[in-house]
Amino acid sequence: MHLLSERVLLEGLKELGCVSGDVDAMLKARVGFIFQAHGLGHLIGLDVHDVGGYLDDAAQNATPARGTLPGLKNLRTARVMQTGICITIEPGCYFRDFLLHGELGKDKLDIDLSYLNLERIKEF
Repeated sequence: MHLLSERVLLEGLKELGCVSGDVDAMLKARVGFIFQAHGLGHLIGLDVHDVGGYLDDAAQNATPARGTLPGLKNLRTARVMQTGICITIEPGCYFRDFLLHGELGKDKLDIDLSYLNLERIKEF
């Protein structure tokens, strides 16, 4: 679901002229992370942000393997949805200057910024 939300986000940003290029290529290059670095949502529990985390393999494969790519390794949880599980869906689009301008450095985050139209993004 997170990847679907990134696709919809990138398609919208492309329509606005904020990004250009092939959306599938942008997804593969993890460009969506720049705009939705927080992940799609989290579990709901006793605490407002009961993020849930990742279960071990003994939990009958209830948790898919944690991703290793930007944005996917930061997801708060991944679960095979079952009856009674509640999860928020909080897509968001953020224009964070340090991500848009590659200020983390290639050693920490190596995403091709050539897809971005920074002049258009500034208008928002």
